[in-house]
Amino acid sequence: MIVMQKRFLMVNIFLLLFCLIFAINISAVELYINTNPIDSKVFIDGILVGESPIRIKIKEKRSIQIDIVKDGYKKLVKTITLADKGIINLHYDLTPDKIELIFRDKGKIINICGMPIGETPAILYNVPNGMYEIVKNDNSYEINPAGYKYAIRSTVVESIYSGGMLSLLLLGMNDTQKSGDKVGTAVTGFGSVIMSTILGYDILKLFKIIITRERARNEIKTIKYKPYKKKDDRVLFTQGVSLLGQKNYNQAIGKFSLLTKLYSDSQYVPISYYELGLAYYNLKNYRAASDVLYEFLNKYPVYEVYQYAFYYYIDSLVMLNEYERAFVAYKKYKPTIIEDESGLMYKKYFKVLLKLYNKDRTNYKEILKDILNYIDYYAEEYSNSSAYPEIMVKKAELLYRYINRKKGQRLIEDLQRIYRKDKKIIKELENIVRK
Repeated sequence: MIVMQKRFLMVNIFLLLFCLIFAINISAVELYINTNPIDSKVFIDGILVGESPIRIKIKEKRSIQIDIVKDGYKKLVKTITLADKGIINLHYDLTPDKIELIFRDKGKIINICGMPIGETPAILYNVPNGMYEIVKNDNSYEINPAGYKYAIRSTVVESIYSGGMLSLLLLGMNDTQKSGDKVGTAVTGFGSVIMSTILGYDILKLFKIIITRERARNEIKTIKYKPYKKKDDRVLFTQGVSLLGQKNYNQAIGKFSLLTKLYSDSQYVPISYYELGLAYYNLKNYRAASDVLYEFLNKYPVYEVYQYAFYYYIDSLVMLNEYERAFVAYKKYKPTIIEDESGLMYKKYFKVLLKLYNKDRTNYKEILKDILNYIDYYAEEYSNSSAYPEIMVKKAELLYRYINRKKGQRLIEDLQRIYRKDKKIIKELENIVRK
């Protein structure tokens, strides 16, 4: 009987180990693929799986081929070796097919491969992706494909050396033939064959470089020239705002970035920095958003959008888990009041500032007082707003949970009496007490 029990136990252990091994073998690998720009098509082993950013699970494969495709950018192909299990984060920056060159100087001639195409200030667009040599002179810019001068010069030197050695060997072979030295003739003849081969290779290499250079010259000549006028800043701004409204954030970033680079003295630059930060924020590129909004708050604190820029800046830092930096920025840049009758910004401030406070309740106590001041200002200025009851619920939550429970309880009871017919408000008030 005991023997049977032992055998039964051993069988169970074996089955358990087998199941564990099998489970490990079939466990999935989770891939999180993000790209810059987003909304790029992602193919796994030739099959379209969606657009970036995307999260997918891969089973029973050790390696996969990832193809990323987006109009206006070069196709990206990567082969990935997978682990047995876990999460793999992949981020790829796509290379644009064409780029833009910006020249802000005034009165300089732009020459492409020696041919003048226009005068600065200007934008050169439809520029093929590649390496270029741009030389700034007193009166002009010279643009040529890069690297070919050195390659041609070094190949010519190599050809001259090979040709010189071949000539010496041929002369030596001629002398040995005249003297009847068969060994010398054989050696110099063999050397001549080798050097003639090397010389031929150098000449072919030179021709190939010249042909490649001419091809690059022809490609660079497709560059388009456009002088910019002062009114273009307004056009760029309008286009950027329109793209932002359409949630086409990447193209909006291009418009606002171009405006801030080309027209540093434009009246649209301050607001463009805010819009640029907002576009990055919506793309969840919180690092870029915080950098741009920091510049806005320091250089261009436009009153009309200041409170919004401040919120997106603080929230970006919180999303980056940079709480200390967020608190320093909060103390330095916080707005005195928030003006928003809809109450939307109050709710956003309430959420992000409480998140900041809860990170360090000992050192960040002043945040509670500021939130209360913001809400009291709203109650005084926008008492007739449709959002007023919801903001008062936020005040009750703030008092009850963080500042003074008795005052919070009294406010909750008052609000329950006033809004007893509003089921949504009553439910929110009950949730404050329950939690």
